[in-house]
Amino acid sequence: MLHTALALVLTAGPFSGSFPSWATLDRQEPNAPVSNERPEPARRRILQTTGGGILRGKSRMTDEGQWQVKLERGWTDVPSAAVESVFLESELLDELDARKKKDGLEPADLLEWTLGAGLLKEAFELGDRLVEEFPRDFDLRMVAAGQVARFVAGLPERGAENELEELREIGSRGSHLVAEAIVERLATAAPRGELLAALHEDLRSRKTGRRSFASLAMGRLFSTEDPRALLLHSVYDPSVEVRRSAALGLADMGSAEVCGPLVKALGSKSSTVRTRAAEALGSTRDSVFVEPLMDRALTLFAQGSSGGSQRPPRGYIFIGTQRAYVQDFDVEVAARSSIADPVINTLLEGSVLGASVISLETATISVERRAFLGALALTTGQTPGRGRPSDWKAWWESDASASFRGDSPGRKDSQTVR
Repeated sequence: MLHTALALVLTAGPFSGSFPSWATLDRQEPNAPVSNERPEPARRRILQTTGGGILRGKSRMTDEGQWQVKLERGWTDVPSAAVESVFLESELLDELDARKKKDGLEPADLLEWTLGAGLLKEAFELGDRLVEEFPRDFDLRMVAAGQVARFVAGLPERGAENELEELREIGSRGSHLVAEAIVERLATAAPRGELLAALHEDLRSRKTGRRSFASLAMGRLFSTEDPRALLLHSVYDPSVEVRRSAALGLADMGSAEVCGPLVKALGSKSSTVRTRAAEALGSTRDSVFVEPLMDRALTLFAQGSSGGSQRPPRGYIFIGTQRAYVQDFDVEVAARSSIADPVINTLLEGSVLGASVISLETATISVERRAFLGALALTTGQTPGRGRPSDWKAWWESDASASFRGDSPGRKDSQTVR
């Protein structure tokens, strides 16, 4: 994963988001009078500079009122005039934990606060999880595009000769959050035709990261282009990550309009195609697909609950030898004479092996059913009961699912669950 350099960021511009002050935090005002008798001891702090830079690590204040930060080469002086604010690292981490537990806090606001606090390592880890959990939260995308890129190491200058190639490489080996930040830079890195050709080239790459990033960028930047390439990758690409990115790209293109082939694929003769089509539709998080997913899921529920699937057949094999022997003689008397008629029998020696055979079809139904249940949870944003097939069936037959039915008067053509 490509993450940011956390040691020293003095060249970045000022932070654009609001950064509140808290009475409970140990904040040091740099221009306040400092007593030489009680200098600040060495503790882990986060210093924010007037230029938007961040210094994180062990720091202290000297007897002369000068801040020092401990870097690899030792203690380094930081001009007091350049320090805008100082926070104890432990206090900020406690505040972050409290905000994570707070109900109703928007993902974009949480990520923006974490970046503004200078908790860059935590912000990138948190951002990766949030982007994966809320891939269609447009406010979260705006924070990623507007504020994350300046903390990504190795970004080329705008207008550089090799800007497009470097951005494609960084996006392909970065995390979900980094990919979101790099997509915004791609829009101005090259003319539209050249950029589209480069993304199509990456879709044919052997590198999973290249295909994944290209799929995401295609949906973001070329929403009116032919969606067939993304439709194919959303089902037939061998990588789970690429299939997910392709589905997200289709969602940006307008999933209700372009994903008709995926809905038809739910009735394919191939279980693999049906399973992957369900996963792709679930990744779009578009509630317009709840009804076709449920139609197929009800068939799977019925197959999974049939009596035959609970009593798998048994198979047997005999390994041994068979020997013939004379067991007895039958005496026949005719015309004053007797004839001994031998009775032949056989002796069997060996072993009979028996085993229960669970058919491949039964295992396939179980895997396919899990895929459909997961897709329903993503497209509805709900998990009725314990998420068992019986719970979903009861939910679908109740009034709670009315807004997801095609004949619902208030149903929109496309509803999106964030």
